[in-house]
Amino acid sequence: MVSNKITFNHKNMKKLFFAVTLLFSSMLYGQVDCNDQGACNYDAQAIGASECLYENDPCDDGNPSTINDLLNDKCACLGTLNLPTSFSIEDACNCSNPNHIDLDGDGMIDLIYETVIITASAGQTWTTTSATGILDMSGNPLSNVTAVENDPGIYTANFYHAVGTGYFSSWSNGTETQVIFNSCDACVAPTAIPTMSQWGLILLSLLTLTFITLSVSVKQVQLSNGLSHQVNMIDWQQIKSYPFDKNLFIKAAKFTAILLIIVTAATLWGYGSIAMTDVFGFAIATPIFVYFIHLLFLAESQK
Repeated sequence: MVSNKITFNHKNMKKLFFAVTLLFSSMLYGQVDCNDQGACNYDAQAIGASECLYENDPCDDGNPSTINDLLNDKCACLGTLNLPTSFSIEDACNCSNPNHIDLDGDGMIDLIYETVIITASAGQTWTTTSATGILDMSGNPLSNVTAVENDPGIYTANFYHAVGTGYFSSWSNGTETQVIFNSCDACVAPTAIPTMSQWGLILLSLLTLTFITLSVSVKQVQLSNGLSHQVNMIDWQQIKSYPFDKNLFIKAAKFTAILLIIVTAATLWGYGSIAMTDVFGFAIATPIFVYFIHLLFLAESQK
């Protein structure tokens, strides 16, 4: 009978040591030596704290466009985007800008509406450190202006400056400064389309058409002698005597609303804005126009 025995000679001991080392190495591969539960890379199997990382520890995210790289609570390295600072002025000297102001009503622009846009890293505060010629809408000097961060990294400031004089300003975020200045020549204030006189003609025409339509809403009545006689059934001093049909008025209002949307869209497309004169003109003319259309619908329904 053959007996199988393992002899632990020097050669076999080296093989056993190598196998055990390989086994433990495979178990420990990739394991972080951090048993501190306050660390972002905590490992319950670790035996020490030699490799612990903590939130807000400095790091390098490898992105040259970021600064202040720090670890977050997941041990991810994140930096703050560091954009080069620049500025632009949005169409300030365009004479058709409806935000310009004619203070004295002589038809010439007195105050230019300015929009300054600063592009920089997000989360900053940009404000004027010195300013000359920056005004409010009444022409009064503004000693301090702070840009508003409407979008991350995009800062916008709005103010006025006098025609021909302009302004000069320095803006700072605490670490760097931008010098911004501008001046615009005098130009004619944009004319409202239609003008006030044109709106007056439109309103007069609507009132005339409405009066004529009401006047022809005359009915014939048979007198007792059999003669036909036209009698105006409207008492002009009594609003209740005016022809009115609620359902037809609602129909006319809907028709006018659709027409008003089309006209407004066409005005914005053609002129880029709606002047305050147009707003008042539409507000006065719309109810008159609705009643006029209602009268046409009423006349049609009585045929």
